[in-house]
Amino acid sequence: MAKHKKYKMLLAKADNMDLVILLKYESHYTWVKSPNSYPPNNDYTIGFLCLPKHEVACLSALNGSKIQIREGEGDWVEVELDSQWDKNQWYMSERFDSRIVN
Repeated sequence: MAKHKKYKMLLAKADNMDLVILLKYESHYTWVKSPNSYPPNNDYTIGFLCLPKHEVACLSALNGSKIQIREGEGDWVEVELDSQWDKNQWYMSERFDSRIVN
């Protein structure tokens, strides 16, 4: 039996209800914060999860802004973010800080 297309995202949210849900509707050009508690389970909405501390950077990056991240007291490094969510990335980790590049 095949798993749901968004199985990993749904499972991650169930494991941590504090995760922020960002959405991009098929009919819109920009990403927004979801008003709902669970990721979308339809095919016409793209979902993306992140820790609350990375919400501003992720939302900005998904909408085209430049962002930087750093681990601990390390150097800030510019990164790009696409809509392919992965539970093992920096935006799911408390070890990283993120910021918008002005």
